[in-house]
Amino acid sequence: MQHDEPDTQEQWCFDVDGTLVDSFDAQHVRPLVVELFVAIQRAGHAIHVWSAGGIAHARTVLERHGLAHHVTDVHDKVPGADGRWQLPDALVESPNVVCVDDQPDRLPSTTRVVGVFPYLQPNPHDRDLAPALANLAERAATPSSLS
Repeated sequence: MQHDEPDTQEQWCFDVDGTLVDSFDAQHVRPLVVELFVAIQRAGHAIHVWSAGGIAHARTVLERHGLAHHVTDVHDKVPGADGRWQLPDALVESPNVVCVDDQPDRLPSTTRVVGVFPYLQPNPHDRDLAPALANLAERAATPSSLS
């Protein structure tokens, strides 16, 4: 039996350099990335990664840090005519896109934005992803209105 329920799966789209890893040499994963990825997956949502450095760069970084198995798809980050990043074709039709980026002012206006301070170098005290992780945990603890 098919239900005509709204699409509630969120498509989380993460920038690479300065967001997931340090922007200096991409050798250090930002604190709480793994925990946030796991929470997103447990909530039944998808994880996408995009990079202005290209798909190959994004994949290399994900593989280097053991994050590739969390990711649904990897995309190029392409600027639009308005100076904002264009959503990847695979996400354009999705009503629930969440973009996590260290340049939040350049994100598509049709998305939910999670802005983070640029992760420039290793910092074990960085907690910029903590609010997103707490929000997911709070929503998971709240009973759904759909039965």
